Amino acid sequence: AIDPQAKGALLGRLVTRKSEAYDLMVGDHPEKAMPILTDTLATLRAARFAAADREAALQLEMTLLNMIGDAEYETGDIAGSLPWYREQQALTEKAMADHGETPDWLIRKGEAMFDLSGSLGDLPGQGSEALAAADSGIAAVRRVLDYGPDANAEKKLVMLLGQRALVLSQMGRHAEAIEAAAQSLSIRRELLKASPADPSRILDVAIGANSYAG
Repeated sequence: AIDPQAKGALLGRLVTRKSEAYDLMVGDHPEKAMPILTDTLATLRAARFAAADREAALQLEMTLLNMIGDAEYETGDIAGSLPWYREQQALTEKAMADHGETPDWLIRKGEAMFDLSGSLGDLPGQGSEALAAADSGIAAVRRVLDYGPDANAEKKLVMLLGQRALVLSQMGRHAEAIEAAAQSLSIRRELLKASPADPSRILDVAIGANSYAG
């Protein structure tokens, strides 16, 4: 039998370990974060959680896969990041198949495809797959916005459109790249209108304008 209290405490400890790894990565020590992340993932996957904790455990598993992929990337092993990002994508798509295309899962799908597209775009000869990944993420996040305004979805859409523009530019498809960058800048400006005093929104517009000009 599963002891819900014990498993809930285990989940809390694993979240704490994930946070420790995050601090190491922010401090530019991805190589030190990696063993913590992989050990935390292995412990999480070996555990059986009560029904009340299963979604939180699944969300943590996705986050750990993302962070391990990031750590691989940041240590210079771009190709090594791909299996982790692909696992993140597969887990997200399974969650959507099992639980439906809720906004939370769709945003997770957008995040996974952004990560995958970024690594693919930095590898030679992977432009088409990188573009397909970005487009898949854009489609997922746009479905969230079909439900109505969502600040998190809008932020992810801006990032994905920027990634699409970057990949298209790398592929020499400059007119399409400019179009994607313009769409990203337009969304940034709309978000700034909604929060004109927000410094992060001002910075977003400046970054978008610079990218568009480039």
